[in-house]
Amino acid sequence: MAEQEKLAEAFVACINEGKAPFVELRPMFQRFRIWLQKLYRALSGQVAINDEVRVVFDRMLATDQEMADTAARNELLSWPRNWTALALPAQPGTQRPD
Repeated sequence: MAEQEKLAEAFVACINEGKAPFVELRPMFQRFRIWLQKLYRALSGQVAINDEVRVVFDRMLATDQEMADTAARNELLSWPRNWTALALPAQPGTQRPD
């Protein structure tokens, strides 16, 4: 029974992070996160979860294709954060704008 409680607490912590495994679940995760925060405001015990646990919960909620689509979308949205880091070096006799 203790393992089931730990699993349930870890799942709640995962949902509370608000990171849905695919985009269509984001509104549900956000609503559930708000509800959990209100429900557990009086309860202060933090449950630590790691990436391995997150993967288990993601697989419970999303297909491999949904997770791959989300990972690809997240990579596109985060790339590039710093355009100047990607700028090509200036050619001899030219100046790169700053």
